[in-house]
Amino acid sequence: MKKINVLAIIVCLILSTGLYSCDKQEENVSKRSINRASDLILGGWDSDYGSCYDVDKAYVYGSGQMADPDILPMIDLFFDHGQLWNIDGAGLNRLPDTGIRFAKTEITADQFDILTDDKSFANLEPTLEVIPILPGDVVFFKSKNGKKGLLKIKSMNSPTGEAYVDEIIQNI
Repeated sequence: MKKINVLAIIVCLILSTGLYSCDKQEENVSKRSINRASDLILGGWDSDYGSCYDVDKAYVYGSGQMADPDILPMIDLFFDHGQLWNIDGAGLNRLPDTGIRFAKTEITADQFDILTDDKSFANLEPTLEVIPILPGDVVFFKSKNGKKGLLKIKSMNSPTGEAYVDEIIQNI
């Protein structure tokens, strides 16, 4: 009986010193706040060639605006024919590689809706230059400026038409 009590006292002393913790700690996981943008419409509303998007400002440009030299540096991605691109996916060669990269995620639309920080995606590293999208997808991206975020594809009216999306991006 005394051996058990002594062992319990030793365990309590070790835990109380802070030298050992039973808490599981995740390494290198950021907990930055996030910014949200909702009800964005990507698509060919000003031409037959999709649209462009600035992830930092959550602003959509028509593909017809890509010729403007003041707008071109602000473009992060191009949406056309049901895909997100890091270049001019329509083949017009007006948009050089923007530096953005994409990756599929296991994050669901419901999980996306309740995120309050970037912990679930901060350690991801995307590699794809183009990614097809479907309603319900949550796509991870990393912009040319190093900001990471998610795009939730809420709906699409056709594979070559408009996509309705919400965005989450790190608040850096």
